[in-house]
Amino acid sequence: MPDNKKHKDPQVDKFVKDHPEYEPFFQSNPIPESKISENPKFEDYNNFVDRNEGYLRDKSELYNFGQKLNTELEKKNPKLYKDLMSKYGWDESKPLSPKTRVTGAEKFAEKNPDFYLSPDEQKKVLGEDWDKYVGLRGKYGKDLQLIGEGDDPNKPETWKAGARHSVAFNPASSTLTVEPAETNKQYKDTSTFKRVEKYNPESEDKYTGYTMYSNINPEDPSKNTPQTYVRRLSKVISGYDPSTTKNTDEGVVFKDPGWNFYKVYDDGTREPIDESSYKTMKQFNNLPQHIKNKYVEELDPSTLEGENKKIADQKMSVLKNK
Repeated sequence: MPDNKKHKDPQVDKFVKDHPEYEPFFQSNPIPESKISENPKFEDYNNFVDRNEGYLRDKSELYNFGQKLNTELEKKNPKLYKDLMSKYGWDESKPLSPKTRVTGAEKFAEKNPDFYLSPDEQKKVLGEDWDKYVGLRGKYGKDLQLIGEGDDPNKPETWKAGARHSVAFNPASSTLTVEPAETNKQYKDTSTFKRVEKYNPESEDKYTGYTMYSNINPEDPSKNTPQTYVRRLSKVISGYDPSTTKNTDEGVVFKDPGWNFYKVYDDGTREPIDESSYKTMKQFNNLPQHIKNKYVEELDPSTLEGENKKIADQKMSVLKNK
């Protein structure tokens, strides 16, 4: 059984004191050791995630609705849409400011006044999601600069989805940069934590995300941590798989039907565990969020395989481009 003493955490200690039935869980599953969790400012990041998770999920869902409307808008004028997006659309590798994107889109709109989806066309695309979209666009429309000429913020029946709307969105994210305090003579590091959230209604885990982390110390380069990809444990799950074949990197292989057990991470990756580990870990699902947030790990995509590697490689390519 792992020695939990070296992983002591005041919040965990307090939680176990109030809930002693969790002591075996933390003995078997201590808080992972990692550079990000060892950072004294990591608690600031945990609080930041707690404060922003609802906001990020809202924006990730609104972004998903926007992408559906963009697909329909593109059909109206594929050439114009391609030209617009190539100049002012969201690009992870060379992002433009929201103001630059919207200002550029407005020029397109002036020259092409019929390039938009009417409210009725939007309703047709979104179907039963229309009401949810209206609520989110009403809530964040001003923040995302979605209010265009002729749009009444309080009347969805006036809202167009045109050039401005098509480029205003970017993947939902929030960044926390913690600068060293002037009074702190011992700790001169500047840490940056960026949380990115995505929404996929077709997947089992509708909300997935990942964290970018970096730490710079101008006085001691040995403490520097370049931008690093971090994933956070979300839950442990079980499920019965009745299939007798499985797709692998080597092709289709035969297998026995049976129960599967996984650790599921916030970026969409998942790792298989045995039934014994699942029974030990399933208490994790009932932990308060501020304790769950501590279960993070830095990830080297080269250690992963199959779909997990594809997910992590895609995230790392964004980091490298930045």
